[in-house]
Amino acid sequence: MRWSLLVLVACGAPQPATHRPPRACVALADAQMEEQSARDRGRQSLTDAIAARGLTLVTLPAKSVDVGEHSNEWRVDGARVLAPIGMQGCGPLPEGGDFVRDATGQLWALLPAPVAKSQRTVASCSCRSELSAGGLHCGGAAPPPLQLAYDLPAGATFRGTLIVQYDMEVVSISYADDDPGSRCPPMPPPPA
Repeated sequence: MRWSLLVLVACGAPQPATHRPPRACVALADAQMEEQSARDRGRQSLTDAIAARGLTLVTLPAKSVDVGEHSNEWRVDGARVLAPIGMQGCGPLPEGGDFVRDATGQLWALLPAPVAKSQRTVASCSCRSELSAGGLHCGGAAPPPLQLAYDLPAGATFRGTLIVQYDMEVVSISYADDDPGSRCPPMPPPPA
């Protein structure tokens, strides 16, 4: 009888806390390189999907123009194509826009439609709170409207938009701050 009682007590006793092994992590530069490699593979997958349709990817230089009549549609204005009016984000304006073209000169604004085939996170040993505050901060003002225009290539006829699906690998970076019990300093307050 006593033996049974010992077994019950031993089985019902709380287990000592187990310590999680430290997570395997890589230098931030290595994590960013993996993230960039996945983006490059995604871009190649998009290019392959475009070629499979008998089309060619064309990047046209973008320029900002005065915002005219508000429109949510792509439209032709003389010898240029106007993108839908959007809102200007922080940082530099896009240098170009992606279009696809067929052999007869028909041109479509490319609407990429990525399909995530895999998703993984690369653990960085860096503390997010210690990274350079070189990120873009917009401040509190509402962003202004933005109208981008693209000059039509000679002999091209704009036909609207074209959705192209392609496979994509999603790679994100986690930081040491994300790990409970990390020794990272707290995040600084946002800029005023």
